[in-house]
Amino acid sequence: MEDDLDLLGDQKLSEYSLLVCKYPKSLHHWENLLNHILLKASPISKSINKTLLQLVRSTYESLLYQFPLVENYHVEYGLLEYKLGNFNKFHAIFENALQCFNNRSLLIWVEYLAICNKITTNDRQLFQKYAFAESYIGLHFFGAEFWHMYLNEIKLRCKTPEHYIRTLRKVIEIPLYEYASFYDLWLKSIDEVNDLSQLKFYAEDEELWKKLKIDTQLKGRKGPHLHAAKKSLRKISKELFLVVQYEVMEIYELFESKITQRYYISAEDLVPRQEITVWVSYFEYIRNKKIADLIKLQFQRSVLPLAHYEHIWLQYAKFLIDDLEDYAGAKNLLIQALGYVHKRSKIISLLSWVFIRLGQISELRELYDDILTAFSNDLTNTDDFEIFIDYIHFNLFLSSANSKSRYSKLADNIKFSDELLDVLLKRLSKENDCYRQYVLLNMVNEMYTRFPRAMVESKIYRHAIDNNWRCLLENPKFWYLYCSLIWFDSNNSYMHRRKRIINDIIPTALKFNEKALSELQQFVSSYLADDIQNFTETYVNKK
Repeated sequence: MEDDLDLLGDQKLSEYSLLVCKYPKSLHHWENLLNHILLKASPISKSINKTLLQLVRSTYESLLYQFPLVENYHVEYGLLEYKLGNFNKFHAIFENALQCFNNRSLLIWVEYLAICNKITTNDRQLFQKYAFAESYIGLHFFGAEFWHMYLNEIKLRCKTPEHYIRTLRKVIEIPLYEYASFYDLWLKSIDEVNDLSQLKFYAEDEELWKKLKIDTQLKGRKGPHLHAAKKSLRKISKELFLVVQYEVMEIYELFESKITQRYYISAEDLVPRQEITVWVSYFEYIRNKKIADLIKLQFQRSVLPLAHYEHIWLQYAKFLIDDLEDYAGAKNLLIQALGYVHKRSKIISLLSWVFIRLGQISELRELYDDILTAFSNDLTNTDDFEIFIDYIHFNLFLSSANSKSRYSKLADNIKFSDELLDVLLKRLSKENDCYRQYVLLNMVNEMYTRFPRAMVESKIYRHAIDNNWRCLLENPKFWYLYCSLIWFDSNNSYMHRRKRIINDIIPTALKFNEKALSELQQFVSSYLADDIQNFTETYVNKK
């Protein structure tokens, strides 16, 4: 009861709680709250106040809901329940934590198995856990701790050396940071062989005979043959050691030595560009090895420090698409990425393509509906220009799909084009970046099968001129594209188009912006060669 009253009057607890409510995506505030509550609850024991224990649990669960990639808090929460003797809850927390990392968190596996070694009496069950862990993290560059734990438990729990030697043989073929220690164990195990029959643990009889001329079934005097066999085994082991150790050194020198952050970095903290570059190059290096399990493990490693950056998500999605043709997996990955990355435009673009590839148009529509909702149903306000362009392409795709229907009407498509041009016009009226203006105008010009040229001229070019939109009129590209729109309009004759450009557009352009002269000269020289001399005399030489 006293503890309950103490919590109610705790001012710091109230302050930290308000901060996490106000800034739920700030890891710093969550850590302050958790540390304060743990301080109040310490020392943790089975006699802890139930209300305080529930507060500790709910804080851990809330923190991990907001930040599922923070490995150490999964571990802390699981160890808390272990300390309290709640073994079922301990297992459930660690198993749930592993799922958050697709079973590929080395830290969580090592901490989990270290406790399992103490509380699991059934050897078969324990080795099943180790075998399961091996299938996911066995190739980890820093997996030495896991393998040492595994080998030690095998030695303790197995009566014969077979399991130990066969496991050790797998390890010495993996490039690990502490590779030399396993090579030493391997040589030591060879020295301990005192019978030819034990050599079959190192390789199959046929392989031993074919490669090393070792006969494990030899009759008669075996001493000299055993000595020669062990010498041959050491020799071929040394060759393997040199190959794998070279790969270890290569990986370390090229990548691992340059990486400073290997754990989750929150959205509040920036990752240096050179660090991102190293991780991206590292992933490509691993991808080129064509080992699917290793590539998946490398992604899980990379995504911790780079969770809020698009690079690694896009790399892995392209691996799933290009190498595995796993479009469903890529879709799920990209949807997950949207909840993390700072800049979403490239993720959305690739996800849109995947939706189309899978024929999931309703999901594609929901994606852009959610985007519109996020911008209060007005995407012209977004600072992310690429998302706006993707939105336009999405609407064009939908109109194309609708137009193929026997039930669609021409009037519907014209209405759609009219509405879409209004959206583009609104964006153009707000856009001050010359390059972005050019992209938007050029996109409209190129879509002459969707937008009638007369409509484009009236709604965009003439509208901008009549309303004196300086942001567009002072952009030389505006006038070049206006000339292009008129020139490629096949509904008008050559003479009519030529007359419009020479007598109308060019004089108007130079009235608003003399800097447009070079763009106009380029257009005339490209398409109106007969008028270039007159143009030069009238405008260029006169200047």
